[in-house]
Amino acid sequence: MIACKHWTKSGEFFRGQCSKGIEGGRPSYGHCVHNCGLCTTTNAELAEYMQTLSEGPSFKTKATSLLKHTGQVIAGIPQGKAFASKLEQARRFGICKSNTCNKYDNEKNKCNKCGCSLKLKIKAEAVGCHYWEIKENASK
Repeated sequence: MIACKHWTKSGEFFRGQCSKGIEGGRPSYGHCVHNCGLCTTTNAELAEYMQTLSEGPSFKTKATSLLKHTGQVIAGIPQGKAFASKLEQARRFGICKSNTCNKYDNEKNKCNKCGCSLKLKIKAEAVGCHYWEIKENASK
């Protein structure tokens, strides 16, 4: 995080909000650290923070997962299998929350393997996860 009382995190990628209006009030993290003079964040701290923002699957992986899962949902519609039951959704979410796979991001409620939002992923009947299947088979 950027150590400056004038800076707050924004929804924009690698940008914050500056109450001093620096760089139009939307400075990049690097601009704050290198040019502002009010920021006390070190280069090493900035590099560490930037790494946390970059973790997770690549854009290509996320896009591929989204397209694949969308296709699976659409394919399930004619059979009435677009959405999992509430019980199945709860079971899936419980497995993800247990973080057996070490891929669950609790802060963002997403899977760091495929990049999917769990709010959406657990609802789709045809969408699967290797770890859901392992837990299901282990309980039989």
